[in-house]
Amino acid sequence: MAIIHLLASPWALAAALAAVVAYYAYPYFVTYGHFRGIPAPFPAQFTNWWLLYACRRGKRYLIVDEVHKKLGPVVRIQPNHISVADDEAIPIIYGHGNGFLKSEFYDAFVSIKRGLFNTRDRAEHTRKRKMVSHTFAPKSISQFEPYSEL
Repeated sequence: MAIIHLLASPWALAAALAAVVAYYAYPYFVTYGHFRGIPAPFPAQFTNWWLLYACRRGKRYLIVDEVHKKLGPVVRIQPNHISVADDEAIPIIYGHGNGFLKSEFYDAFVSIKRGLFNTRDRAEHTRKRKMVSHTFAPKSISQFEPYSEL
């Protein structure tokens, strides 16, 4: 009976509320504090629930596009997830040797073995890239020109 009385007390409710606020505020200020300058919809700054809600409704692409139209080409859509909608950023982000690593997102595309496009390890990607790079060399592509008119 005393435990029920203690849990129903205003102090317990205040402590629970403070714990929830601390749970979401700590990453905002400490862990992902370097992202605070990037604009974001209010709930997306603190929690993943905002994007989860957009995904569950099946409108993620529309909602993220609306956020970009409202806040600009670079927005934060989760506490640790940045969305970039700028054509000029493609070679900077996806270019070879830029220093960016692929996220865990690419693990979803691995069936049996990792391929060139879903390999996250830089050394393994370099090895696989060298195996196919000759195929995309200008000399190889020009040899296929006679077949392109068929």
